[in-house]
Amino acid sequence: MTEEQDAEQRAATTSPGELLSKVTQDLSTLFRQEIQPAKAEVKESATSAGKGAGKMGGAAYAALTAADLKDRPGMP
Repeated sequence: MTEEQDAEQRAATTSPGELLSKVTQDLSTLFRQEIQPAKAEVKESATSAGKGAGKMGGAAYAALTAADLKDRPGMP
């Protein structure tokens, strides 16, 4: 018996409820497997964005501090 015939025989003898349960289970597994790489990618992007924002904040603070020091009397 080939795999196709075996699958047809199982489909003929399996109730619709069991088939729906199997499809739901397979979709759930597939969804979880696809979500894991996406989560990792989002985490990596967020980490990179956070580091960039921190660098920009530090640069802005340095620029404001330099501008404040320049405006003080006795500073060149």
